[in-house]
Parts: sequence; structure tokens; C-alpha cells
Amino acid sequence: MEQKTRFRKLIESAQIGRMAVKNRMIMAPMGTALSTGLGLVTDEMVSYYETRAKGGAGLIVVENACIDFPRGKQRSHALSIDGEETIPGLSRLAQAIKKHGARAAIQLHHSGRVARSGITGFQPVGPSPVASVGGELPQELTITVEADTLVFATGGTSNDQLYHSLEGVIPKLFRAGDCVQPRGIMEAIDEGMQIGLRIS
Repeated sequence: MEQKTRFRKLIESAQIGRMAVKNRMIMAPMGTALSTGLGLVTDEMVSYYETRAKGGAGLIVVENACIDFPRGKQRSHALSIDGEETIPGLSRLAQAIKKHGARAAIQLHHSGRVARSGITGFQPVGPSPVASVGGELPQELTITVEADTLVFATGGTSNDQLYHSLEGVIPKLFRAGDCVQPRGIMEAIDEGMQIGLRIS
């Protein structure tokens, strides 16, 4: 009886924005390398995540999914979320998770300058031509942006000039963070979630 009382908050339902979860147990994203070489969902991957949903997690965050496949993938057999061909498998994966009362989320990923050309077939890209430790020299990304939606995340230093130069070029531009007003982790998570809700 003591255990139930001690962990009762963990098994209570919760609300994350507009999403209700049956409990507060969250499975963090972990790379499985269970997708195909083209980044597509496999039966083995569906079974892996469905087993975790059966185990009682309230929210399952699916492993890092590459948003610029194959250029931004981290490893061979990385999951892709780039292209119409990924939708059927990702939908099947989400349904398998939700069938057991869990909610499904996904971690979006791009390896940037830490990508390896031996894995991706492309030179890595980054904000500047500076290699990561032990990495390859990345191709510098320029202000030429081909996107209709961009989330501009400000980290350790503010870059107002770059942000303002993107205004009017990108139809939907969202700003996350400002270096002037430090926030706690929960405020930052809430801000990111609110941007995600506005995009969707």
C-alpha cells in the first residue's frame, strides 16, 4: 500500500497542452536502428514500440526521425520523416502505440555538422565551416532558405540581424527563446510546445 501512495502522482492522468495522457510515465526517444536503409518503418520497429505501449507508458516519444533524409541522418538505418513515402509506416507505428492507450510523439532530428559523409553520401552542413571534434568540414549554410515554415531557436547568443533578415522571406517564422530573458526548463518546453501547436 505504501508503494501506491508514494508513486500515486506517477500513475495519475495529466494534460500536456491539449493532449491528455493516461499517466505521467514517458518513454524517452532511443535510437533502435530498426528502420530500413531508406528510413522506413519496419514490422520489427512497430513491434518494439507496441510492446512498450502495452507496458503502460502514457506517452512514447519515438526515436530521432531525420527531417532531411539522407543528408541529415545520424546512422545507417535511421528513421526518416522526410517524404510522402514515410507516412504509411509512421501512421501504422502511431496507431500501434495508440491502440494500447498511450500517446505518440516523435523526436525530429538533423545531424548537421556531425553527420558523416560515409553514412549519408553528402558533405555535412552547418552554420559555419567549422568541423566538430573529429568530424568533417561542413558546408556552410547560407541565408538562402527554401522553406515555408521556420522555427528560429535562439541559444547562447542573440542573432536579431539574422532573424529580421528572414522576416518577409519565410511565410511562417516562429521565434523560440531570447538571450535577454533566461527561462527555466519548463518555460522553454512550454514555449516550444506552443510554437508546435501554432504550426499544426
